[in-house]
Amino acid sequence: MFADDIKIGNTIQSPDDEDKLQLNLTRLEEWSNHWLLRFNVYKCTLIRLGNPFGYAESRSYCLKREALKYVETQTDLGVLTATTLKPSSHCSKGAKSAIAVLHAIRRAFLDFDEDLFAKIFGTFIRPALEYPVQAWKLWTVQDQNCLERVQRKATKMVMSQSSLPYPTRLMNLHLFPLSYRQIRGDLVHTFSIVKGLVCCLEISDFFEFDATTHLRGHPLKLRVQ
Repeated sequence: MFADDIKIGNTIQSPDDEDKLQLNLTRLEEWSNHWLLRFNVYKCTLIRLGNPFGYAESRSYCLKREALKYVETQTDLGVLTATTLKPSSHCSKGAKSAIAVLHAIRRAFLDFDEDLFAKIFGTFIRPALEYPVQAWKLWTVQDQNCLERVQRKATKMVMSQSSLPYPTRLMNLHLFPLSYRQIRGDLVHTFSIVKGLVCCLEISDFFEFDATTHLRGHPLKLRVQ
């Protein structure tokens, strides 16, 4: 249970696994009745994640005698998760949100200089493109270009930069490509986990230290698989 939402899941590989999931749903219903925390069953959904060619699950699950509806995508803490676990849906959502903000800002300001752009871009546009990038890392060129087009369009709002090539605009506005910032965010988050700076995230759940001792380096090298 987190942020007023409850998530429950199970790996389904046989009918017994289906029964276990339904049993857990029944226990969850009993728990909610005991603590008087009522569920809105009509907002509860069911999403299948993973390989569509695996176990052919066809059973329906019930909560409070109501069948849970299956969905292809589900938003959780602002992240749109698809059944295929691909980030394309969330990427499109973030790009549309940033474009809407960009159009609203363009209607509000007639002229843009570098200082005003730096304040507005970092406050209103970039968060929509990068939140939370570690949970939906992009790996396809199509998704990367989808977000990069928004930043490309935003940098053209600066009147003194609109006629310059995109790499030059980035350099003049002290910006980096979004793909670079995603890698930087991964490195910062990795450092936080390794150093124990992130609550409730154990390093053993994510990484394994390299046990090699015959090479030069430091003791915090991570093993690459």
